[in-house]
Amino acid sequence: VRGPWEYLLWPIAFSRLPGVMRRVRRRLGEVHCPVLLIQSGRDETVSRYSAERIAARIGENARVLLLPSARHAWIPPEEQREMVREIRAFVEGLPGGKDARVGACQASGSMQFSE
Repeated sequence: VRGPWEYLLWPIAFSRLPGVMRRVRRRLGEVHCPVLLIQSGRDETVSRYSAERIAARIGENARVLLLPSARHAWIPPEEQREMVREIRAFVEGLPGGKDARVGACQASGSMQFSE
């Protein structure tokens, strides 16, 4: 449903969120490709430890970048530069290096994640 009344569906979406989160949490161990999780240190919406918990469930393929001064929707300029450097290094470290297609990864089962 699109249009001026779309906001009325938000409560339905939010009510389904805990179930979606449980299903995703159960499947994190099935992720076998490299993952870079970026977490803001002063996030007023998400716990600063959420990325660490997700990384622990994924295992050795996960790496966490903590931006200590960043908030949920704002990253200070100096941390923006650090984040860009870390993302570049992460992508260049993927199989295929600089030519790697960001987002191309096969998870176990039939799910395909791509850009």
